[in-house]
Amino acid sequence: MLIEDYINDLLCSVISEYSRANGKLTQKLVYKITSKLSTQSVKAVFDGITYFQALKAINEVGNIVMQNDESQESTAIVYSGALNMNPAFVALKSEGDKTYIAAFAKEGIIKQHTAQKAINSIFNSINKNT
Repeated sequence: MLIEDYINDLLCSVISEYSRANGKLTQKLVYKITSKLSTQSVKAVFDGITYFQALKAINEVGNIVMQNDESQESTAIVYSGALNMNPAFVALKSEGDKTYIAAFAKEGIIKQHTAQKAINSIFNSINKNT
């Protein structure tokens, strides 16, 4: 499976699970609808930020899905966008004092810049703690 397909599947699953818990649409229908939406991606590099500083910030604003302290890699779901209701899939990789972050999110007709807002919330959380 390609990484783009994996990210698309993960985002659709999270959105459909959220809608099932909070709405009247079926999980299968929401998954089908969201799979047709475009995926936005945003990348950032944080200089002077360690893996554990970034991980702490992500843990404050989202839910960690996978964490590998040995390779200093992590993935998480961060809710952002309008009313923090849109999930963004965030991938984190640190090398020394540089931390690379990529965020991916589904965008509908009205663009909410969910991926960019997810990175911004991580950045704000890092700044608050340093």
